[in-house]
Amino acid sequence: MTKPNQLSTLRILLTPLFVTTFLSDRAGLQYVSFGVFFFASLTDWYDGYIARRSNAVSTWGKFLDPLADKVLILSALFALYVRGYVRGWMLFIIAARDVLVTGLRFYAMLAGRPMQTLPIAKWKTVSQVVAIYIALALHLAKTPARGEGLAARAVSWAQEVGFLDKIMAVVTFYTLATGIIYVVENRGHVRGLAVRFFRVFVPLN
Repeated sequence: MTKPNQLSTLRILLTPLFVTTFLSDRAGLQYVSFGVFFFASLTDWYDGYIARRSNAVSTWGKFLDPLADKVLILSALFALYVRGYVRGWMLFIIAARDVLVTGLRFYAMLAGRPMQTLPIAKWKTVSQVVAIYIALALHLAKTPARGEGLAARAVSWAQEVGFLDKIMAVVTFYTLATGIIYVVENRGHVRGLAVRFFRVFVPLN
C-alpha cells in the first residue's frame, strides 16, 4: 500500500476515535476530539501532497481518498447532529449526496473509467471541514472548563443569530449543487449504474 493510501486509511481509522471522544461526557476528552479531527483532516492535505510530489497517484487512491473524506466528515456531522448542532435534513441531504457520488465512483472504477474529482467538489470538502471546525469551537467554548467570559459571550451571540445554522445551510446547498453537477457530468455512469441496479433487483420474468 502506498503512503498516500496509508494516510487515507489512517483517516478512516481515526474517525471512530473522534466520534467517541467528542460524544464523551468528559470535557477533557472533548478537547482531545478537536485534536483528533485536526490531525485526521491534516492527513487529507498531506496524502494529496505526497501523491503529487512522488507521482504515487493510483486508481485505488483516487477512490480511497474521497471515501476517507466522506467517512470522516459524515461521521463528524452525525456526531454534531447528536449534540444538536446540525439539523437532520442537512445531514440527510449531505449523506445522500455522498452515498450517490461514492456509488458512482465505485461503479466507474469497476468499469475502468474512474471519475475525476471536480475542483468544485474539493472546495465542497473544504467548506464542510470549516463548518465542522466552527461547530467544534462553539461546542468547546461551552464546556465547563471554559467557564464564563469572552468565549461564553461569543457562543451566546452565535446562538442568538443562528450563526452555525446559516453556515450549515450554505454548506448543505453547496454540497447538493456539487452532487447535481457530478450526476450531469457523469450521466453515462448514472445510466450504467441504473441499468445494473434494475437487472439485479427487478426480475425480467
